[in-house]
Amino acid sequence: MLEVGGLRLATAQEKKPLNFSGFFVVYGLLFSLFFVQPAAANNKQAEAEAKKPWYESILSRSARESLDWLLNKPADVTLTPAEIQALPYAAQYMRVGDGSQNLVILGEVDALPEQPRMQWFSATDEVIETYQGRVYSVQNLKHPQVKALWLASATDTTLAFDKRITSAYHSEHQPHFMMVRESFRVQRQETTATLLMPNGDQLATRVVHEWLYPQQQPATAQQEPVAKNEFYYDLASGRVVQSKQWLGAELGYLESQEVKPYTGQLATATSKAGLTNWGFQPVNTVDDLKRQDGGDPTEYMQVHVRVTDTSNNRQQQYRGLFLSRDLRLNTVMTEFHKQGFSQVPYEPLTRLHSPKLDQWFAGRKAGMLMRLRMLEQTYKADGNEKLAAQAAELTQAFLSWPLRATYRHGWSQGLARLYLAENPLLNVADATTDARTATLIPRYEVSFTTAPSQTLHVGLATDLAEHDRVYVTDAFGKITRVPVQGYNSTPEQRLLAAQPGAIVLHSIADNDLPKGFRDVNEQLAQFLQHWDWSVRPE
Repeated sequence: MLEVGGLRLATAQEKKPLNFSGFFVVYGLLFSLFFVQPAAANNKQAEAEAKKPWYESILSRSARESLDWLLNKPADVTLTPAEIQALPYAAQYMRVGDGSQNLVILGEVDALPEQPRMQWFSATDEVIETYQGRVYSVQNLKHPQVKALWLASATDTTLAFDKRITSAYHSEHQPHFMMVRESFRVQRQETTATLLMPNGDQLATRVVHEWLYPQQQPATAQQEPVAKNEFYYDLASGRVVQSKQWLGAELGYLESQEVKPYTGQLATATSKAGLTNWGFQPVNTVDDLKRQDGGDPTEYMQVHVRVTDTSNNRQQQYRGLFLSRDLRLNTVMTEFHKQGFSQVPYEPLTRLHSPKLDQWFAGRKAGMLMRLRMLEQTYKADGNEKLAAQAAELTQAFLSWPLRATYRHGWSQGLARLYLAENPLLNVADATTDARTATLIPRYEVSFTTAPSQTLHVGLATDLAEHDRVYVTDAFGKITRVPVQGYNSTPEQRLLAAQPGAIVLHSIADNDLPKGFRDVNEQLAQFLQHWDWSVRPE
């Protein structure tokens, strides 16, 4: 449910059963995955289906049994060259920290111009995304502290990643997570080496060594690196065939080694019911797409995609026209990648909008603005000029916030391909505004933004030292009331107000809010769930 200003709006994925499609690599061919939500009346069958591994529905019984055995071996998995030759999947060995060496299967490939983005799936549904050999995300982890990890930036001299870890408020029955960023200075050196691969091949490789040093400390000759990454590039193909990548103190290194390479061709755009997706194109401005051939516009839905690099305020925009029947977000984004959409997302800031939601949200903003002005008048009537001035300042701050309502706070394409609940249905009802615009084709907009560079502080122009507690809205829309002083909090609790991508509300103290306005700060924090990250902060 979407909640803004105390009101709740049903999202697309809550209104209808969901399913998803993707493509799975078997001997270089791409097979469709179809997961059908069982009938609600058969709950036992639904539970059984939900527990099936992701490869259950597409392989023969013998192949499923073979793969299940390989992926669930308790000890290190090691295949002979003959077994690798017979393996009908692109695969890698992967090990995290001191864990066992496991076999992971290449489940999805997205077409990007330079190299494909690859999604590797484990038997327990961990998703590891790589691009040009580097880990871009690790999600659905079963680690007791770390839930997920995303690459925040990677340049010639720096490296940073964000981890979703358990917070000071976390418990088994009430999970609570926070984002922590680790940043490093990087020094690189290249060498060469010959590798003996698991299939028996010997490969000549270019080896890139990365020494990682703490970002906040200056480079000195005596300083020891925190960790060392290694990437082995096959000289013949250019692909990374072995790597060792630091994921932080909790996880340690992720080590990978190619078992069987991916050699398939990427899929091309497909049609459905004799009608093709029409009108896909990159654009400089987002305008309404309309059918030019007299076709029924209700059969189609527009999806606009916007990518914002906040470091240079550069935007790229794309648009496409899709068949509206059973259209799901993963299907749309897979199609965009097939058409040449070049983007590796920072998934926590993915947002999903529609004109109908914008229209609804505008009314809620107007209602909140009226409440803030009434709060100012209440303080004036009580003769409290100081709090009246703060209420007026808060009103002006609210007017300046770049807000846009979203159905999603973060979205993972990998998890969408595994779980129905993560793959929202883009239905026409949530994309159409009203009768006055019924002639326009229904539209959704997907917004991708680069990783945030900082924590945002909004509201009153006051220092944290002037507040007993603040409301913190993180990148996933989670709101936490956080104590921020040494006398009422621990360092672990105060870290919540320093998360990258978090928005910290500086406002009138809850105890100073008059009767009838006690929920104002909570409502303002709910509006901050819908911060438009495509707008560069000033």
